[in-house]
Amino acid sequence: MTMALFHLLFCILDIYMFFRFFASMFPKRGSVKRRCAYSAIVVCVALSVNSFGVTWLNLAFMPIVLFFYAMMEFRISIRNSAVYTLIFYAIFAGGETAFEIFHRFLSANQMFPVVSWITGNGVPLLMIDYIFRFLFLLFIERFTKKIEADQDTNFSWYLLITPIVSMLVLATFMCMEFPEEKGVQLLICIGAFLLYFSNAVMFIILERYTAIMNRIRCEEVYKAKQEISEDHLQNMIGLNEKYRCYMHDVHAYLSNLRILAMDNRNQEIVQIINEMEGGIQEEIENKVYSGNAVLNAVLTERAARANRGGIDMHIFVENFLRLDFISDADMISMFGNLLDNALEAAGQCEEGSRSVEAKLFMGNEYMLVLCIRNSFVTPVRWSGDKLLTTKQDDRMHGLGTGIVKKLAEKYGGTLSLQEEGNIFVTTLMISAQNT
Repeated sequence: MTMALFHLLFCILDIYMFFRFFASMFPKRGSVKRRCAYSAIVVCVALSVNSFGVTWLNLAFMPIVLFFYAMMEFRISIRNSAVYTLIFYAIFAGGETAFEIFHRFLSANQMFPVVSWITGNGVPLLMIDYIFRFLFLLFIERFTKKIEADQDTNFSWYLLITPIVSMLVLATFMCMEFPEEKGVQLLICIGAFLLYFSNAVMFIILERYTAIMNRIRCEEVYKAKQEISEDHLQNMIGLNEKYRCYMHDVHAYLSNLRILAMDNRNQEIVQIINEMEGGIQEEIENKVYSGNAVLNAVLTERAARANRGGIDMHIFVENFLRLDFISDADMISMFGNLLDNALEAAGQCEEGSRSVEAKLFMGNEYMLVLCIRNSFVTPVRWSGDKLLTTKQDDRMHGLGTGIVKKLAEKYGGTLSLQEEGNIFVTTLMISAQNT
């Protein structure tokens, strides 16, 4: 009965360390009650497998159980769940193997009695082993808790090299007879623990390298998009200024028309109106949507693009919007990216069915809402609630909605994407209260 309780305790410790290892890098899934229920089920399964006392069964079956456990407990891709489960298993099973080799060394030199790990005599050694591995886990957590490991990149598979090779070497040590020479015994023990520590060190180095490379790549793309947006902004502000000058001239036209009408000079009035129509047609793309120069520039440029692409675009901007809490760069990124996506999707539709409707208004006193409804024909790809790009070069595309989502969170808001038949609806809500 006592040994059964100890086996249960060790199974709980194994699952707890596995959970902590993943929790330092990946966001949790579901409620606390659900996570506890999953943990209890996995502990029972692990206890059942261990009860057979067959080493190969434990080595073959438990990684599969832990893989599904990670999928249930954390927001993680299938690929990363498999990779990091194997990494955990290699690192911590390697620690158990290294500790067993050290026990052999102590026993061979009569520094410690030979005990069986599955009996009561082996419990103290197992407790020391688990304490040692838990401290080692805390050491790893110091480096992994700030790593953005949720990126599913090609680097992940390289993380398996060192742990797997180390496990093969340690397994070789376990299968071979322990040498009689103390010097060789000591070298084997030192080598086993160095391999054990190298697993964690190499894992941390490669993982940090992966996170840094991901961050650099995203920042480069974001910087490039910002530079493009700034170029657009300068062009759009120029158009906006030109329109303001044109509107100023309208007052002069109206004054002249009034004088000519009083003199019944209808021919000249018609000539002036024709000139005005030509000017208006030429400047139709430069409508003033908002008193905010940056917002108006963003909307004007997209309206001009829609007109050139044969897209029926309607823009509504509510009066007295609160825009002072949004930086110009963030406004360009959020509104520009979403409108660009809508125009691109609508542009792929057949002529006559290309439409974009954008509404910008205050949902309440502190909530700014941008709602975009656009037609689309290309099937939308989803990964959970995440929108995937339909372009072949998915490394350079599909970042727009991710950038907007991060900026929305910065302003205490949300980005919602959904399909309504052949209409795609994008709703961006940002709060002025968090600034």
